[in-house]
Amino acid sequence: MAAAQEFAEAGFRGASVSRIARRTGVTQPLINHHFGTKRGLWRAVLEWIFEDVRAEYAGALNSELPLRRQVLEMARQTVYVFARRPELARIVNTETNHPSEAFDELSSRYLEPVIALTQGVMHRAIEEGVLRPDADPRHLHFVIVGAAMQPFTEPEIARRAFGLEPFSEDFIERHADNLCAMVEAGLLQEPD
Repeated sequence: MAAAQEFAEAGFRGASVSRIARRTGVTQPLINHHFGTKRGLWRAVLEWIFEDVRAEYAGALNSELPLRRQVLEMARQTVYVFARRPELARIVNTETNHPSEAFDELSSRYLEPVIALTQGVMHRAIEEGVLRPDADPRHLHFVIVGAAMQPFTEPEIARRAFGLEPFSEDFIERHADNLCAMVEAGLLQEPD
């Protein structure tokens, strides 16, 4: 979606509806007709992105799965989220470095509910002895999210330095497998 790319590149403040119109080959009045304002377009982009985010995590955070499996699936799905919506990381990075009302909306309406779900899993995993007792879920958020998103936010480094194609299905699967292996080896307790 051209609007997501514009917001990822320029942030909410710097994004231009006229540039989005040019990218999509439509007129600015047509965009305004459908979305009302730049804020309306911003909300539509966030809904579009987070529809995928919620879908990715829905299966991972299924309470019928064993807690150990939920932790690993959460890590795996985090890779899929950023592989399928790389503009999400760029939008968050841009907005968090220049907090505004747009970031307030992004945070309170979209990020915080997802973080609350994943933190809930982490806290339960510590309480039930699945994760190491010295693990801090707040820090684990940054460890898992940072590792999951890095190749998709810096794809040219992956290509030039390592000869990898970060958006290929093979790379995405291997990256998810590696992140899960790191979580399993470094954070999970041995099952009884």
